[in-house]
Amino acid sequence: MCRRARRRAAATTTTRRFEVYELETVSTLSKYLGPMYAWLVKSDGLLLMSTLDRYRQARAAMFAHASQLVWFRRLYILFSSYMTINHLKPVAVAAN
Repeated sequence: MCRRARRRAAATTTTRRFEVYELETVSTLSKYLGPMYAWLVKSDGLLLMSTLDRYRQARAAMFAHASQLVWFRRLYILFSSYMTINHLKPVAVAAN
């Protein structure tokens, strides 16, 4: 999470409580396990899983930009766990 966002969250004077999450960076092997990555994730945050319709929508968005769709991006679409599963972990925000 960027420093500016952390500072802004810490400086908030509102009485509402909120939580901040960041996308967990995974190892290269885990990144390309695709949906099988769900079995490796620890449950200390939020696990967001795409439905088949959402996966198809993301895939269609990638294919809509044909000039950018080189061979390694095609492999990313097929194998990347980020296309189907995202693990968000909580971030501690220091209070003023």
